[in-house]
Amino acid sequence: MSVNATAYPLRLHSDPQETLGGFEIDTSRDRMPWEVVWNWLHTKAYWGQTRTRAQFEIEMPNSYMIFGLYDVRERVESAAAKAGSSSSSSSSSSKLAGFTRIISDGASFGYLSDVFLLEEYQKLRLGTPFMRHILDADGRDRWRWVLHASHADTWYQDKFGFKSIGITRLKPEDKSTVLMERDGRDAPIIAAQSTEMSAQAIESAVAQADASADLSSV
Repeated sequence: MSVNATAYPLRLHSDPQETLGGFEIDTSRDRMPWEVVWNWLHTKAYWGQTRTRAQFEIEMPNSYMIFGLYDVRERVESAAAKAGSSSSSSSSSSKLAGFTRIISDGASFGYLSDVFLLEEYQKLRLGTPFMRHILDADGRDRWRWVLHASHADTWYQDKFGFKSIGITRLKPEDKSTVLMERDGRDAPIIAAQSTEMSAQAIESAVAQADASADLSSV
């Protein structure tokens, strides 16, 4: 199966009965407004404010995948106003609404990092469908996922089936965060791996997080 089996940009669906026609998901690195991402992580993210620009410049291109959630309502409304026209999937008339990146081996394990929605989009119920696509599309529902969370740990548990596997601090002076894991569902390859190998994968992800001061939240 191709890693990028989904054709992007992808119109975001909140549930089978409702389509959020003004938002779409894209994995294009060229489309991503990196200054917006940097500014939010550096000034708003409680887990990212100690990150240097040099670290940011290394982390982002080395991430396995990046996901942008884009507000394309202006484009949709403009297209609808023109008789017989259809909306384009270009990046024009769009604004970044949310961001996530994945650290992964691309086959069975993923670490979820730098999850956020910009403030103006945090009350629109976009987080759940955005995260559901990231975690479950293209066979990723069969991965073993790991993340760090603070105030959002119950959200990951209730919506996506994560379980707490420990309490950690990146630095002694930091507040505690929850280390969470979700096992792949109905995945023989993942299920056949030993507990020892799972622990090694988790330790590797935590080491990467410690090196870059990354936590995940919404």
